[in-house]
Amino acid sequence: ESQLSRFAEPTMHAVALSFGFATSVASATLALFNNADLWCWIAPLPFDCVESFLGGDNCVRGDNAFIYRWAFFYGPLWLCMFIVVTVNVAIYRAVRKGMMEAENREKSHKARHGKTTAGDILLGRQNKEKNEISEGLHLGHTNRTHRQKPSFFGFDAMSLGSCVGPSNGASMKLILPDAFVETMRKRLFSKNSDEMAVEGLHE
Repeated sequence: ESQLSRFAEPTMHAVALSFGFATSVASATLALFNNADLWCWIAPLPFDCVESFLGGDNCVRGDNAFIYRWAFFYGPLWLCMFIVVTVNVAIYRAVRKGMMEAENREKSHKARHGKTTAGDILLGRQNKEKNEISEGLHLGHTNRTHRQKPSFFGFDAMSLGSCVGPSNGASMKLILPDAFVETMRKRLFSKNSDEMAVEGLHE
């Protein structure tokens, strides 16, 4: 994208503006700007004169205006339209080819390994992680020692619930209030819940 903005876009603008400026100067120099009924444009004068490429010689201004119209306007216009259509067709074919290849790979994978695909594996893994985190919040178990004051999402667990465990403090069971557990469950399944849950459990 940076290369397009630095090189391609300035080049395209320069070509378009240079072509327009050059054809305008050439038309003014060749006396091609005349009355074209609705506006002043490339036209012969008088309007019904016979141009020299047709064998006539009675045009005062704008001789061979028909040729210059196609050279300066209609020709480039149709060329640009052809290029745009060609590029769009090429993009469509490339995208369609990629989609068909992806579908064929998915069908081949399902034929060899059943219905499980890479997307199914990723989705199943995410659901498993959510279930494990949800169960951990619901049960309120932790392996932290009593001296470490375990916390969830930056909150001191000792201020949120009570802790019971062996007297040696090797492990304990954290009992959290239902309101706190329900709040964590809502945050877990909201937007960006995976990142919030993992960050809270790491603390």
